[in-house]
Amino acid sequence: MKRYLFCLTAFFIVSKSYSQTTNSTFIRTQKPWTYWWWQGSAVDSAGIKNQLQQFKLSGLGGAHIIPIYGVRGEESHFLPFLGKDWLTIFKYTCEEAKKLDLGIDLSNGTGWPFGGPKITSEEAPKQLVFTELQANDTLNIKKAFGKNTFSTAQIFKIDANGVYTALTVNQLHELTNSSPTPKILMITYESTNQKVKRAAPGGEGLVVDHFDPKAMSRYLGLFDSTIFASSSKAPLRALYNDSYEVFGANWSTDFFKVFKQQHHYDLQDITYILSPNYPAGIQKEKTMSDYRETLSSMLYATESVWAKWAETHNVSTRYQAHGAPGNLLDLYALSTIPETESFGSSSFKIPLVRVDPDYEEKNFGRPNPLILKLASSPAHLLDKKLIASETSTWLGNHFKVALSQIKPQIDELFISGINHIFYHGTTYSPPSEKFPGRLFYASTNYGPSAHFKNELPLLNHYISACQQQLQNSSPDNDILVYMPIYDFWSNTKEPILFSFSVHHADKWFLHNPFGELVNHLWNSGYSFDYISDLQLSKLKYNSDRSASIGKNRYQVIVVPATTNIPLGTLNHLLELSKQGLKVIFQDRLPLSLPGNGRNEQQKQFDRTKELCMVSKNIVVGDVDSALNNINIKHETLPSVGLNFIRSKTKTGLSYFITNLSNQFQCDTITLSASAESLEYFNPLTNEHGLIAFKKVDKTIKTKLYLPPWKLLFLEYIQ
Repeated sequence: MKRYLFCLTAFFIVSKSYSQTTNSTFIRTQKPWTYWWWQGSAVDSAGIKNQLQQFKLSGLGGAHIIPIYGVRGEESHFLPFLGKDWLTIFKYTCEEAKKLDLGIDLSNGTGWPFGGPKITSEEAPKQLVFTELQANDTLNIKKAFGKNTFSTAQIFKIDANGVYTALTVNQLHELTNSSPTPKILMITYESTNQKVKRAAPGGEGLVVDHFDPKAMSRYLGLFDSTIFASSSKAPLRALYNDSYEVFGANWSTDFFKVFKQQHHYDLQDITYILSPNYPAGIQKEKTMSDYRETLSSMLYATESVWAKWAETHNVSTRYQAHGAPGNLLDLYALSTIPETESFGSSSFKIPLVRVDPDYEEKNFGRPNPLILKLASSPAHLLDKKLIASETSTWLGNHFKVALSQIKPQIDELFISGINHIFYHGTTYSPPSEKFPGRLFYASTNYGPSAHFKNELPLLNHYISACQQQLQNSSPDNDILVYMPIYDFWSNTKEPILFSFSVHHADKWFLHNPFGELVNHLWNSGYSFDYISDLQLSKLKYNSDRSASIGKNRYQVIVVPATTNIPLGTLNHLLELSKQGLKVIFQDRLPLSLPGNGRNEQQKQFDRTKELCMVSKNIVVGDVDSALNNINIKHETLPSVGLNFIRSKTKTGLSYFITNLSNQFQCDTITLSASAESLEYFNPLTNEHGLIAFKKVDKTIKTKLYLPPWKLLFLEYIQ
């Protein structure tokens, strides 16, 4: 039995340093990758080869090509996107990268979002526009009709009692000279006319309608005949779909048809309920919920077209679902590699680690690990090995960011379940370009002209060492937390287009029962993932009293204090509990079915709730007490100021522990599992060895010296 040591000087029983490990030791996905902006695609073979070699030498594993707008004065060197010369240099890039064992990913378009010169107005994003006017305001009425290009506008008279009555155009003309002149609501269907942002030459044009699978399929056909043509085909790893930024789009040509198929009533009869000025109430909540659910399903169907199309070409997909008006858990799950974004600097209380004083927190918020877990949760649930992040976006202006500032942001990603870092980023710049070379405005510069380029290999080695550990383990999360999407969709305080942003967790995520619950679980040291209704419907009970879809198994489902839940979800929770799975409802059972048109299900809903109350494996009440009663383990590390993620390895458990505060220095810590031996690994120094510990009631205690900014891996051998 190893003796328990309190003396810091005797902390390590065995301590040795690895022989100097080179970055070539790691496989390409374990190394960090970088966004690689091709400004105007003004690139040539010599410059490409030079920069790829620098990527290799610095310890990167690959690059993600994003063609964007060009540099003034370089117009003669621009290569039109997907043109003959562009395809030639792209193929050369992929082949040269392969020789260097570097991977190449490509945006599925230029700039962002998807779109370009082939997109027609019928295939572009569309929106419902609500306009209240006086019936005699003929000028603005004509303007509204003039913008309406997709269908006849809807017109409703609003009487003094707030009653809406549908009008024809002729009936509207009859009201023009009436006294008093009544108020009318016009609902028109218009194009957003959004163009591709930061488009590269040859990629300019309208954005594609992300609620129209047919439009998406036609857009993707352009790539069938170019990058996937036999003459141009190159060793490409993945295609990329950027964060959802289709502004204002809240409707599509087939929307009313899809809505009626899903909800069994015609929204066109009561579209006025969605108007910002229509009073809040149960009817508006339920109609809003159905409307947003329809948008979400149409977006899911359209993005599924993209994911399945990429699969037919044997390439992976990276998808940033955040910002979308849909269930992010389902959308992230569509891709091979779900990808989140760490935008701006977190407010770490680490001494001497600065936060950019020019960063606009009011506009952009700050990163939050609970938001980042929206990408890692479906990956864990569905056995996706890689979970990526667009990393260090806007940590500071160019040449004002330190590596010491970048490292804790990456640690925050690791504890959130991310294991595949993409720097944001590097701009292609010809070797002949004088310092500082070409730069993209929205990034920390990780290129050859970076002020920390000589030290960057050290950071890259650190990330690679961490990602090697994280990618070769699987999550050890006990709890699935149901995300009550219908409560979000029923919120009438938000605009009609409810987008789930990676920014501003305080505005939509934290201050509701779901956000408050997961924040409490996080701070209490529980390990958990989120689950959607669709994912929950696929959850199976196992003979070891766990539930799973893939290999990763969970011991309990926790449902926050939820108002609206579908009957199918409640029934499946009941069925899982009958089979033996523990289910905890926080404080109360859900109150109602979401949306309109479900009256025929109400009796069954009430009956299912009654059965839930008598199920021996369902607990309704305090979550902490219920988790304690079924022996769900939790770590005390957060209570002393440490952050962690716990994973399973072939030999036991692995903890990645990082100090992102100024609370902890050195103390005895308790870990929640027993072990025969305990090893540490410091990826900053390559030191590793055995640690003394003491077994106490199925836990272990050990002395830990981990000042702010530091970290290590602890690995159990069981």
